[in-house]
Amino acid sequence: MASDRLIQRSSTADQVANLLRKEILAGELTPGTPLREVALARSLGVSRNTVREGIRILVGEGILHHNVHRGVTVAQLTAADVADIYATRRVLEIAAIRAARPSDEQLAALRTLASSLEAAARKGDPQELVDLDLAFHLELVGLLGLDRLSAFADRVLAELRLGLFIIDASHGKQAKDWARVHTEVCDLLEHGKRAECARLLERHLEDAEQLLADVSDGGR
Repeated sequence: MASDRLIQRSSTADQVANLLRKEILAGELTPGTPLREVALARSLGVSRNTVREGIRILVGEGILHHNVHRGVTVAQLTAADVADIYATRRVLEIAAIRAARPSDEQLAALRTLASSLEAAARKGDPQELVDLDLAFHLELVGLLGLDRLSAFADRVLAELRLGLFIIDASHGKQAKDWARVHTEVCDLLEHGKRAECARLLERHLEDAEQLLADVSDGGR
């Protein structure tokens, strides 16, 4: 690996994670690529423990995957993974919409995220789009007020991060259309139109699932 990838002076696990995240999201490290601690530590000029901690951060984000037999690789979703994740999302998010009686504070939080999403879409910032999109949908599940369910949803959504980034980076117009959907969800929730909102969210999840399946290894 190039010498300009060396971590200077105050090397930390966060710096390692940030550098690897940037390379993965830029497509320099493709899905399925194995990462070796020893080689990374040598090329980055840091200890194996620091690399290990940096990798752990990205595993938690769903960008890297750890397998007992294969070691650490860049996350790679299959078409079956996508179908399973989106079936789970429908159960969680549609249920949250149908049961929602959002407070003014919850609506304000959703609107802030939706506005930020539209701004990120206009700027064409895929990484910010993904972060805000996942935060919005996690906030939807949070309408149920169940902490354990929200923690579970957080883990499920994290698995989609890399795939969603690929979509947002390569389908600019689609990303802008999806950003507007989040504002429509807020409008419908604010007016108590839960059934209509659930139908809109169902269509949005179907569109996202299809596009993500197309960019997964099973959809090629």
